[in-house]
Amino acid sequence: MTRTALALSPKAYREARTFLRLSREDLASAAEISVSPLRRCERGENVSDYARKQITAALEAQGAVFVGGRRAE
Repeated sequence: MTRTALALSPKAYREARTFLRLSREDLASAAEISVSPLRRCERGENVSDYARKQITAALEAQGAVFVGGRRAE
C-alpha cells in the first residue's frame, strides 16, 4: 500500500514543528530533504509531493498526530 501525504495547511506544518521543538534544520534532516522545500512548504508555496510526504512522515515519527485534512492524490 502506498502512503499518501495529508494535504495540510502551511500553519499546521509550522505549528507541528514548533510544538515538537524542532528547528527547520532538524526537521529537514529527519525528513531527508534540504531546508528549502521545508521553508516553501511552511510558507504555502509549491513543493513536491515527495517533500510533503517526507515532512509529514518525519513529523509523525516525532509524535505529531494530524486529525482531519484530505489525502493528496
